[in-house]
Amino acid sequence: MKFIVGVDDHDSTKAGCTTHFSSILLEKLFLKNCKISELPKLVRLNPNIPWKTRGNASISFIVDCNISLCELEQLVSDTSEKYVKKISMGYNLNRKPGYAILEYDKYNLIKDK
Repeated sequence: MKFIVGVDDHDSTKAGCTTHFSSILLEKLFLKNCKISELPKLVRLNPNIPWKTRGNASISFIVDCNISLCELEQLVSDTSEKYVKKISMGYNLNRKPGYAILEYDKYNLIKDK
């Protein structure tokens, strides 16, 4: 099944970045035999705001996996939690990391409306 995954806010002013988190997440997905369907998209957010962190970007990518939506969500959630606690230490700096997962077929249904 194909999924669209989007992640943001995994960085802090001290360490880590969303791009680095995404590379770790993609590694874990490859270990689950997921295939990336196209190159990840780097979305640059407002570079001129004074409170930005490092690159100030979010990432989205499409993967094709033989795992359920629930399994994918658990993998993303666990990886996110571990990254923010151990690498970026974002919770200590009031960061609010997030992710979104959408089944690709459902995206195709709503994008044409």
